[in-house]
Amino acid sequence: MAVKVGDKFISLFVDKDGSFSWEDHIVRTIRGGWIYAIHKNICTWGKLSKRQGDFGWLPTFHPMFRTRWRVGSERPEELAATRLQAVRYAIELHVKYTDADDFNTPEIYEKVLPRLKKLEAKYSKRKK
Repeated sequence: MAVKVGDKFISLFVDKDGSFSWEDHIVRTIRGGWIYAIHKNICTWGKLSKRQGDFGWLPTFHPMFRTRWRVGSERPEELAATRLQAVRYAIELHVKYTDADDFNTPEIYEKVLPRLKKLEAKYSKRKK
């Protein structure tokens, strides 16, 4: 898949309290053989001037909001092209790497996987 400036990738984050949040990553630049995707949030995107109603990328932000990979190589797994891919990656991470200690209570841990499966069913039905 050819990546262009402005392409949007999605990731799904599961919090300690069991809530889900969708995160957008936008390809901002391609230079020097690298593709740079920026996590779009309040620290990276905002109002640019007091008088005009223009919004855009803020001039400086912390490098932790930047993801990069080589042109021609596979993008990082956590950046999915569709919501269905993001949910499937979140399920894979939940099954392999999380346990009850990662959440506030063990009950939340047990409820997360069925909720993720429900989301997967929702987005896979939408695809058909």
